[in-house]
Amino acid sequence: MSATLESLVEQVRQKTADAAEAALRGVAARVRSGGQDLAQIERQVLLDARGIGQIILQAALETLDNGKTTSRRPCACAGSQRYVSDRVKTLQTLLGPVEIGRAYYHCRRCGRGEFPLDGRLGVEGTTWTPGVQEVVAWADAELAYGRAVEFLKRTMGLSLSKDAHETLSGALGEAIEPKEIARAAQAWARLPPAEQLYISCDGVKVNTDEGWKEPKLGAVFRAERDKDGQPIRGPTRYVAHLEEAESFGERLWQLADALGVEKAHCVIVLGDGAPWIWNLADFHFPQAVQIVDFYHALERLGEVARCLWAEGDAQATDWLAQRKTALSNGDVGAVLRALKRLSPARKEQRDVIRKAIGYFHDNRQRMRYDRFRAQGYFIGSGIVEAGCKHVVAKRFKQSGMRWSRQGFLRLLHLRLCVINGDWDAFARSRFPRISSSPATYF
Repeated sequence: MSATLESLVEQVRQKTADAAEAALRGVAARVRSGGQDLAQIERQVLLDARGIGQIILQAALETLDNGKTTSRRPCACAGSQRYVSDRVKTLQTLLGPVEIGRAYYHCRRCGRGEFPLDGRLGVEGTTWTPGVQEVVAWADAELAYGRAVEFLKRTMGLSLSKDAHETLSGALGEAIEPKEIARAAQAWARLPPAEQLYISCDGVKVNTDEGWKEPKLGAVFRAERDKDGQPIRGPTRYVAHLEEAESFGERLWQLADALGVEKAHCVIVLGDGAPWIWNLADFHFPQAVQIVDFYHALERLGEVARCLWAEGDAQATDWLAQRKTALSNGDVGAVLRALKRLSPARKEQRDVIRKAIGYFHDNRQRMRYDRFRAQGYFIGSGIVEAGCKHVVAKRFKQSGMRWSRQGFLRLLHLRLCVINGDWDAFARSRFPRISSSPATYF
């Protein structure tokens, strides 16, 4: 160690010892007074520990150089930046505020000013450290902004305003989207070709400034068959966006292509029967087996039963049970014949039956459930259904929420990054590792 570092270590040793002694005396006094419960004492100790960590972090940052290399350095405009002075910046860290001194360079030609040290620390244009950005991003991806503020305050003593959360997470979400597909390819790069690759998509309504809109969500997942021939779901990735079906289809294809759709032994598209899904499948995945989610098909029959009979009626239960058996056996013809035999008196009942007949007729080749099961395929789209609830509805459809398009998309991509397990890969590209001083230019 250098003499300067030895001196710094001694200073930190004394400061942390003093802080630890003061913290212990304070906690002991609270315990003796009996005026606080254990949870309150724990929170106080956590705050005291953060204070000690703040001392250590401040000292550690003081061991860095200030970013000054020479009196002049190259500028992006092809001119040169001149060293002006050192300037102090207060960083908001997980341990509390700390200060760093940074060399400031300025280019007269273009007017650009830079702090090289900021770039090396990953705090260029912000006072929040990467550590703060990470915990805020994760909290905001999962919780409403107000709840995230309260959660971080209670668990970590981190006090940021709701507006600060929105600003920080919005900036991260905007930065995340461009390389979403590349990160997906990287995540699955070492996996062998999939025995079965499933592609499933659906839509879910969200309240926006422009009214209720339908973001579309797709799930791509791998599956293999067990010793009994039953499919077992493997890795899953989600993609979502607020756009028309045609644009979303291109986005979904890019994800599937990155995940090896061309090399998969079998490709299956699962959907609820909406025409846009099959149009998308025909165009982008013409080789795929198309399957209508069995439970959506069963729900259509349930709608017919509910419109004809009262709830709990034995005739409705018997009729639905017979149709379910036929459907499970892939006998869509029997289902259609049963629907056509119905002759209700009211127009609204006839309309429900007419639509159901059209639904089963148009999707009859996608409802060969006996064959699909025999081939070891999933026949339910529960993955994307759960995704709509978990990825979109859980975060974006809470009481009173209404989103701007930009605010929704930024947070959506942040949430996808966390759910898809991409945060570490994103952070590596977003936040630089601390390095030694850059090379001298002049």
